[in-house]
Amino acid sequence: MESIKTEESYTLQSKSVSSLAYLVLQLIANNKQNVADKILKNLCAFVCVDTAEVPEFHHNVGYKDKILSLRKEEALTDPADVAAHERATYAARIKRQGALMTLEAISKIYASELFVKIPKIKDLMIGPLRSLPSFTEADLKEEFKGQSIIDALGILRALLPKLNRALIPEISENLDLFLSGLKSEYSVFRYASAKCFATICLMVPTKAFTFLVNHILPMLKNAGNVTERQGAVETIYHISATMGTDILPYVMFLIVPILGRMSDSDHDVRVLATTT
Repeated sequence: MESIKTEESYTLQSKSVSSLAYLVLQLIANNKQNVADKILKNLCAFVCVDTAEVPEFHHNVGYKDKILSLRKEEALTDPADVAAHERATYAARIKRQGALMTLEAISKIYASELFVKIPKIKDLMIGPLRSLPSFTEADLKEEFKGQSIIDALGILRALLPKLNRALIPEISENLDLFLSGLKSEYSVFRYASAKCFATICLMVPTKAFTFLVNHILPMLKNAGNVTERQGAVETIYHISATMGTDILPYVMFLIVPILGRMSDSDHDVRVLATTT
């Protein structure tokens, strides 16, 4: 596990990945599911250590009427701070890379039976999202509840492209949960949900764009709710960035709504609509 976390050599890290994936296979085969689940939980936690990919909830919880995608990190001016930040970022990327490689290896081993053999993975990706519709300010007192939702979205976004295609419908049937995130009063939930939904659009564009047209695009027209407009335009922005040229067959659905938001009363909506 230490090699998964810190090994800088891709070749050596790959060998550790293969060994750990085989260990998980043997643990499950020998009815040691609890031990395997602990390993998988740690791996999923490693996926979330890079704050460039998975934002920190409590660090961003104060943002409500802003689009987080537009927020620029404050520049570090002290050379010592810059160096420390770069070291921490590099270490986080190594750890995330090792975890993703291991989870991908495990996914390949079990293929379409992954969620049957290891239900913990699906639970870590989808379980916390069920708290999104009912998340209130009172839940801020629970230290890890908000972060667990952000982590679930980050894990799902990272693992979805690596899953067997047969498993994708089990994820895409939960699109309603993302709608709650996109309508959330908290910018960080909207940001994480938008990025995750963009990845789903890349993987299952037909179903995702049907949902987008029916449920997300109408949010752009909600003149009385700026957070819904922010959530919708942020989603379209990330879909465009994630899909690239693959978005062309669907761009006809987006042009007119986005053009309309270029004159929105909210500054962030205008800027992101123009950028998109």
